Amino acid sequence: MNIKLLTNHYSELSYDELVKSSKESLEYIIPELLKLLNTKEDVSSVLIYFTSALLAADDTASSKEIKFLSDLLNMEEETIKTLFKMGLDNGLVSVVDHIFDSLSPAIKTHLLNYCLCFIVVDGNVDDKETTFIEKLISE
Repeated sequence: MNIKLLTNHYSELSYDELVKSSKESLEYIIPELLKLLNTKEDVSSVLIYFTSALLAADDTASSKEIKFLSDLLNMEEETIKTLFKMGLDNGLVSVVDHIFDSLSPAIKTHLLNYCLCFIVVDGNVDDKETTFIEKLISE
C-alpha cells in the first residue's frame, strides 16, 4: 500500500468531506468495537488511544487538528491537549499497533480512513505521520 498516494488522494478532500468521512467511519467502528469489547468504556479507551497516538504522531498538535477533533468528537481544546500529551508516550504506539493488528479487516479499513483524514487535515503530512500509518498496516 502506497501511503503517499493515499495521502495525496485524501488531501484533495475538503475539510467538511474529511469530517464527514471520519464520522461515517466512526459510526461503523463504534458498534463493531462494542460487539468485541462489550463495554462503552473499553470502546472509548480504544478510540482515545488511537486518537492520542495519531494526534502526537508528528510531535505537534496543530490548530487545524484541534479544530478537526473538536468538530468531529465535540471535544474541548483542553481535552484535546490532554490527549496530545498522552499520545507523546512512545509506548502508546505499540499498544495501538497491537490493537489494530487484532481487529477485523473492515474495522481496520475504517480506522485507516479515520487516520488518513486526520493526518491530511492540517495540509502538512509529516514523515512521522506516514511512518505511524505504515507501522499500523505492516504485519
